[in-house]
Amino acid sequence: MTTAATLPAPAPALTLARPARLPGAAVPLVVDIAALGAAVVAGGGFAWPVAGFVVTVLGVLAGRGLLRERICPRVSDQVPSLVGAVAAASFVLLPFLPSTDVLWLSVWSALLLVCGRLTVAVARRRGLLVRPVLLVGSGPVADRLAGILADHPEYGLRPMDRAVGVRQAIVCSPGDLSTVPAGLDVALVWPGGHALPRSGVDDLWGVPLVPLCRVSSVRPVVKRAMDVTIGGLLLVVLAPLLGLLMVGVLVTSGRPVLFGQRRITGAGRTAVVLKLRTLPAHADADTRWDVPVGATRLGAWLRRTHLDELPQLLNVVRGQMSLVGPRPERPYFAARFGDTVPHYAGRHRMPAGITGWAQVHGLHGDTSMVDRVRFDNQYVANWTPWLDLVVLCRTLVSPWQRGGSR
Repeated sequence: MTTAATLPAPAPALTLARPARLPGAAVPLVVDIAALGAAVVAGGGFAWPVAGFVVTVLGVLAGRGLLRERICPRVSDQVPSLVGAVAAASFVLLPFLPSTDVLWLSVWSALLLVCGRLTVAVARRRGLLVRPVLLVGSGPVADRLAGILADHPEYGLRPMDRAVGVRQAIVCSPGDLSTVPAGLDVALVWPGGHALPRSGVDDLWGVPLVPLCRVSSVRPVVKRAMDVTIGGLLLVVLAPLLGLLMVGVLVTSGRPVLFGQRRITGAGRTAVVLKLRTLPAHADADTRWDVPVGATRLGAWLRRTHLDELPQLLNVVRGQMSLVGPRPERPYFAARFGDTVPHYAGRHRMPAGITGWAQVHGLHGDTSMVDRVRFDNQYVANWTPWLDLVVLCRTLVSPWQRGGSR
């Protein structure tokens, strides 16, 4: 374990803010679903392949960051991506529906998606969708941004001096990033003059902003849907194997077969995480870092292959944790790491997982906690459904690599 004595000096403490349920936070998703539903009706009605079309459109928009609330309400910048998402999804329908039906559905979808975004922009300009925003920094840049928001209410942004109830933060300079509370959607005033990134740039009255961390309102919904679908399927498929392993534990170690331990599974959330029992009961299991001796040959093999964690699929289906995410930690050690490891609390923005981005890079067990936290926060900030699938595939093949290391 990386001890406090070997850790770098802790960074300034950051307050972990839960993203608030703000009016309009989920507006892009709701409006797009309504627009696609209307397009399905106008294009000839529902058919099962059309469901794949709708899901593909929403997936492409999520991947391009268009299911988050933009700072600039300008719709013309979004039109190419909206039309491109529809065009990409239309290929899903071509093998199943006549090309004429696909064409009309695509036209209606693109038209109504654009109209929906125009409606949202008009509502913001009229003050119907106002969002609080945290301005981080001081000096001329901060004064300029505050003046812009005061002079241009059409952006629908209300400056705040506290992070309570705020989802969006605008950071005036890179040096101010360390003071941003975790869990916010961050946009940085671009300091590079005329050299701008190729895509993803937002702006506030001509001031270029680069989104650094997108906390999309669709993310929890999509991630939970993946957990229920994939987790439930894995639980059914692996049920015979799990039953066989439980019998093996019963024969070699006796009762109880399962071991439950309370872990931190998210911001302000705990759950009893289940495992196959591989060790004798120890009174200090919640505060002891090293693995005590006493495992049977079966128990040692289960721990080496991580098959002892299969019962956690029940935790996933129940909604207590996710398939992929930061490792759930015991409260005793979470409190210690929160005081000594920089940005440890930021990893709680995502539900804990059976496996994770840090684990598939070999960062589990007696490895650097600083490195594990770095990988966890990278995963949280850059999450996509595809990244979860990559982690799951790497987890499945890793027991046969490097002598069974995850």
